[in-house]
Amino acid sequence: YLAFIMPHVEGCDPVDRNGNGLFESNSCIQSIKANLLLTFIIHLGTVVVMMCFELARKWWAERSERRSLEKSGRGLNRYTDVEDQNKRQAYEGDTAYYLELMIQ
Repeated sequence: YLAFIMPHVEGCDPVDRNGNGLFESNSCIQSIKANLLLTFIIHLGTVVVMMCFELARKWWAERSERRSLEKSGRGLNRYTDVEDQNKRQAYEGDTAYYLELMIQ
């Protein structure tokens, strides 16, 4: 909308950033820049939050399993690397990640 429709429907006001009478850009370009920055920040925040969520979910699952094993009398000292990988979320590949970036 901002790039192709707004200039024809609402018009774009020129923006004078320096106050010297030289108009460097218009309000449409400023809106596009602001929206792009906001999209990037939201995407970055979402990725960080989802990574933290997955780490917390994995930690909670291990904690719950250890407590249930301790209650039953069969303590679990430490996971091997194979057991640790088995507890993780399945790897679905890079296709969904790259498609998400291309759509944005």
